[in-house]
Amino acid sequence: MDSVIIFFLSGLLLLLSWLLQRTRTKVNDLRTQYSLLEAKIEEKTSALRIEMRERQQAEVILKASELRNRLIIYSAQITTWEWDLNRDEMVWNENLTELFGHPLGDTEDTKQWWLENIHMEDAPRVVRSIEDYLMLSEDIWREEYRFRRFDGGWSSVIHWGLAVADEEGSPIRMVGAMMDITPRKQAEQRLVQSELNLREAQRIAHLGSWVWTFETNELEWSAEQYKIFGFHADAINPVYQTFLEAIHPEDKEQVVNTIENTLQESGSFDREFRIQQPGGDIRWISTQGEVIEDAMGNPLKMVGTSIDITERKRLEEKLKFQAVHDQLTGLFNRRVLEERLSDEVDRVNRYNHALSVFMLDIDHFKRINDTHGHQVGDFVLRRLAKILEKTTRKTDVLARYGGEEFVVILPETPLATAFPLAERLREEIMHQPIAIDATLQIAVTASIGIASFPDHTESPQALLGIADQALYNAKQQGRNRVSTANP
Repeated sequence: MDSVIIFFLSGLLLLLSWLLQRTRTKVNDLRTQYSLLEAKIEEKTSALRIEMRERQQAEVILKASELRNRLIIYSAQITTWEWDLNRDEMVWNENLTELFGHPLGDTEDTKQWWLENIHMEDAPRVVRSIEDYLMLSEDIWREEYRFRRFDGGWSSVIHWGLAVADEEGSPIRMVGAMMDITPRKQAEQRLVQSELNLREAQRIAHLGSWVWTFETNELEWSAEQYKIFGFHADAINPVYQTFLEAIHPEDKEQVVNTIENTLQESGSFDREFRIQQPGGDIRWISTQGEVIEDAMGNPLKMVGTSIDITERKRLEEKLKFQAVHDQLTGLFNRRVLEERLSDEVDRVNRYNHALSVFMLDIDHFKRINDTHGHQVGDFVLRRLAKILEKTTRKTDVLARYGGEEFVVILPETPLATAFPLAERLREEIMHQPIAIDATLQIAVTASIGIASFPDHTESPQALLGIADQALYNAKQQGRNRVSTANP
């Protein structure tokens, strides 16, 4: 009995031991599986964390990109739109309000609303343009026009659009953008106005501008430059040779030398010269030019201006003439007479020549003024000056001394030669009645006094006084005669 119990217990112990060993194996297997599962969970969790982090980063990047695009669109003064062609609905972004003041969600969802806000002068062109675009399916539609703001004012805009087609190639919608270019248009208008003002100022001042490009030898002229040179802008394409051919032959060499020196020195020049227009008119111009160099210091072009100074030159010549001539008769005035007399006396002293002087006075000139008026008297003085110029020699110097008195300087003429010349002059005056008009002629005579140097004096100032005394003697003797000064 005991042995049976012992055997049973031994078997039970073996069974328990086997079960315990198997349990341990199971536990180990479970631990291994748990570890593997835990590792997989960690791997999945890490992957999820990475995925979530990447997704968050992508969302941040996307939001940043959207914000950046919005800022770009806003700063560029652009509003975007989408137009469903089938339903005729237009969707604008919020910049429509920011730029033009139109509230979103009111009436901006149709093509008709958009067209109604286009300036009436621009609308037909815009409609025709977009219809042609949709029909021809060109790449990009683009137009500039005036668009009404919400406050009733007008903005200048540039409008782009791109059509999206269906499988059959028919446009089903358009997307695009509209930019406010009002500041640019205003700047362009100011620039155009400035150019117009400059052109008008150049026209008023007869000022032209030009650019000479050395590489092509071509000239770019302003409108006034063409006018100065007498050409029509559409008649020629000016080159440097055009300019040279217009220069007056007497001035060409000096002008060419000036320009060549300017090119060699890469400097500037300022010169006055004459040009001859195609019609033959001679004009005076003042031209300034300056060499422009490239970054390497090589002459690139010359720019400059030209001004028509013809009227100024005429005025200068007139003033010069008036400074040395009597305004009424055109003969030399008293100041020039005294200078020329002094010069002739110096020549007499230097070369031991003779010199004579006539002092001439119109007889009874006061009676002409009192009877016919000062205008007739002035006419008589002018006609007498013409007789003097015609009768005297080219070497003689004629001057109006004052009132009705005239002086003739006869260089290298002794008294014996001077007397018959004076007689011829007196007779010429006496035999030429002065025709005032078709009904009036005035007979004029003159008295002449003669003095010679050095026969009567060695002083130029005294010579005139002595001739005046001889004139007085001629008048005392009955007028219309020639009297020689006493030795």
